Amino acid sequence: RLSKAYTQSPEAYRLYLKGQFFLAKRSRAEMDLALGFFEQAVALDPDFALAHVAIADTLYTMTSYSYRAPLDIGPRMRVEIETALRLDPTLAVAYSALGSYQAQYEFDWQESESTFKKALSLDPDSARTKFDYAIRILLPTGRMDEAIATMQSAIEQEPFNIPMQANLARAYLYAGRNTEAVTQARNAYAMDSSNTAARYWLAHVLANTGNAEEAVQLADSFLSENPDSNLMRLLAAISHAKAGDDNKARELLKRMQKSAESEYVASTWQAFILAQLGEQDAAMDMLDKAYRDKDWNTRIINADPLLEPLRDNPRFRALVKKIGLEP
Repeated sequence: RLSKAYTQSPEAYRLYLKGQFFLAKRSRAEMDLALGFFEQAVALDPDFALAHVAIADTLYTMTSYSYRAPLDIGPRMRVEIETALRLDPTLAVAYSALGSYQAQYEFDWQESESTFKKALSLDPDSARTKFDYAIRILLPTGRMDEAIATMQSAIEQEPFNIPMQANLARAYLYAGRNTEAVTQARNAYAMDSSNTAARYWLAHVLANTGNAEEAVQLADSFLSENPDSNLMRLLAAISHAKAGDDNKARELLKRMQKSAESEYVASTWQAFILAQLGEQDAAMDMLDKAYRDKDWNTRIINADPLLEPLRDNPRFRALVKKIGLEP
């Protein structure tokens, strides 16, 4: 809450706020900036628990965009969370970060939910905690209506938070509420057409709701601005596949696979494309690798419509059971 003095250093708090600004942008360069500002804040005030949480949250979010490998950042994320909790055992967002870690790295849904509920008991009005709980527990476990209501509550408190606005479109899509998904995705994009989350979820939603041609136009334009971005290659490949251009999708997949030889690329992203191309065995190979790699998207394989072609595959069902998401 704003009334609480998180640090006695005005400069550390200023750096923290700068970090939050860039974190919300979601591009690789801006998230690197955010991490740097949070690290500077901690250097000025090592007891600044909120900044330690921000470092953990930034690292975690980086994995969701494939900017960092989850196995590489997991240990540091855990240390930052434990440091924050040692410094301030009543800090709700620290428990939120811990719940996120438990879901991604341990697939411990029961313990993660318990941790999120502790965070909400400490600060029932925390928009950040509500949003994280919805994205990291409610959506993966199929509680779509509850997830949407929780995200709407968070957005009421932070209406200009673009990642929240964009991810609400994701929740509508996962719930099969396609008309609302498209409207919400367009609204988020209209609020900030340069925001990476807004761009991703608009093209993703359009591609999965019968608007593939528009998705192709958008995704291709995004890729032309960022030709080395694997996230934009993913969007373009999915959009072209949905529009019936498998050759273009395969070309983009090959570029992504070439990139994966020298940098981390989420295996789930390759599985998304392969599933659209009807290559189930190759897609499952990527999903099995994603499980081993603690890939961020592994948790939502039972929810994202891009993997619908795999739902009846015995290997897919076995993986869902292993993750702990079997109904």
